[in-house]
Amino acid sequence: MPSSSATSSPGKPAPARWLWLAYSGLALLILGPLLRPGYVLTLDMVFTPRLRLAAVTDNTYLFSALLRLFNVVLPGDVIQRLILAGTFVAAGSGMHLLARRLAIAEIGAYVAGVLYVLNPFTYDRLMAGQYEVLLGYALLPWAVRSLLAFLERPAGCSAALLAVWSMAISIVSIHTFGMVVLLAAIGSVLGLWRYHQQTGYRQLLLRYGLTATALVTIVSAYWLLPLVLGKGSAAAAVARFGAGDREAFATVGSGIVGRLGNIVRLQGFWAETHGLYTLPQAGDRAWGLLALLMWAVIGCGAARLWRRGNRQRFAAVLLGASSIVAIFLAAGALDGWLAAHVPLFAGYREPEKFVAIVALTFAVCAGAGATAIVHYCQSQQWRWAPPVAAGLLLLVPIVYTPTMLWGAQGQLAAVSYPADWAMANQRLNAEHGTFQTLFLPWHLYMYFGFAGRIVANPAPLFFDTPIIASNNPELGDAQPSTGGAIQQSVTRLLRPAAPDPSFAARLAALHIKYILLAKEDDYHRYLYLNSQPGIRLISSSATLALYRNEALQ
Repeated sequence: MPSSSATSSPGKPAPARWLWLAYSGLALLILGPLLRPGYVLTLDMVFTPRLRLAAVTDNTYLFSALLRLFNVVLPGDVIQRLILAGTFVAAGSGMHLLARRLAIAEIGAYVAGVLYVLNPFTYDRLMAGQYEVLLGYALLPWAVRSLLAFLERPAGCSAALLAVWSMAISIVSIHTFGMVVLLAAIGSVLGLWRYHQQTGYRQLLLRYGLTATALVTIVSAYWLLPLVLGKGSAAAAVARFGAGDREAFATVGSGIVGRLGNIVRLQGFWAETHGLYTLPQAGDRAWGLLALLMWAVIGCGAARLWRRGNRQRFAAVLLGASSIVAIFLAAGALDGWLAAHVPLFAGYREPEKFVAIVALTFAVCAGAGATAIVHYCQSQQWRWAPPVAAGLLLLVPIVYTPTMLWGAQGQLAAVSYPADWAMANQRLNAEHGTFQTLFLPWHLYMYFGFAGRIVANPAPLFFDTPIIASNNPELGDAQPSTGGAIQQSVTRLLRPAAPDPSFAARLAALHIKYILLAKEDDYHRYLYLNSQPGIRLISSSATLALYRNEALQ
């Protein structure tokens, strides 16, 4: 079987408790002011007191079921904090252990772990509220670590462990699961090339690779097979995505050179140009120099990995090749052709997600580079240089993305839903029969005063009775990823005009008995409801107005 000439790690590994404490401290440094009671509401991260099962049986159904189970004993805001803290701890510790497996010294492993947690990619996703993408990203180093072990020694145990991490990623982020597939495919080709002289390696790789694939397929059959067969909600969403979606969510940058420049800075997220949050480089003239310094450490680390033993060189080639492919995909090169000819690739309507692989590679190489620099200082017998160098190297990721610290430097806060919302929910719950409630303003994303920012409409998750809300992202020509005919019907109805005698009856045909108008954003556009025949205002509070449709009894 294949072996490595450098199997021992330099330096004594720190006790496991220090590893978890270190990255728990880093998570605290990020989330500190957000740990008070309340909900952290960002663009797509909307938690409510009652966490619900996914409305459709897609890949996240098991994850939502697990959250629902925890919600029986824990409040929704506590579960949200546990997810966020657990994500950062898992990301840092997973990268740390991956670095140690590659014979990177302890200080280098900490540099790798900190950079993997603190970088523009994770900051963008936190501010956009893509906590499931972040959770998949956090599990990626664990999957890569198991993939390297499997490729080095294909066996039943290593195949099972790789399958477990792949399945764990698949239930939180289907996009990250696709990246695991990409890494496994590239790794398998490289493994066959690297170990082709090992007796029986090809047969073992094929046998246990198929075993791992079979395990993932069987356990994931409830969502994977419908997706592959073009059935179900996920397949329908992919089918809706087109050129308008690719344009709306394209990686940011002026031309291919601009996009590549953003990608290697771990940026290029579409939301960066919409003024939703402060960018790390805002007001920092030296930020470009920090990027150059980081690239220098990364380049030094890549060279060190190449010069080390077979295990390190193989990992360097795997991560390097995967990053080249990821950069190509993130830049949007041939995305139209890939969407048309590669099954399910249209689901990556936001290609910048592939920067996750680049961030992983950068973190590993930065750890190796930090090890090389500290070892050089030690070899020169400069008494204070090694600890000073180690401290400065640990500071680089912090200074590179300072906006991620301490609640995104105050941009995020723990907030509470208005008491009016709970009262309205109780009133709707007291009603009998089957009915639906229309929620206005008619936007998927809008500014909510209690959140202090633009967030996805939380009403469908907050209220217990069925809520009809907009599913239109209103971002260029991007299409809704969920929903159907009822939203289209309501859109046609909600055109401010003179009193319409048929308005109430047309709502009744959609089984809409109540209308909730949140006094947020552009709600004044909907005050024409007060003059609509058959629509009666039954209560009005500081944040909500509740109307009843008299045409539906």
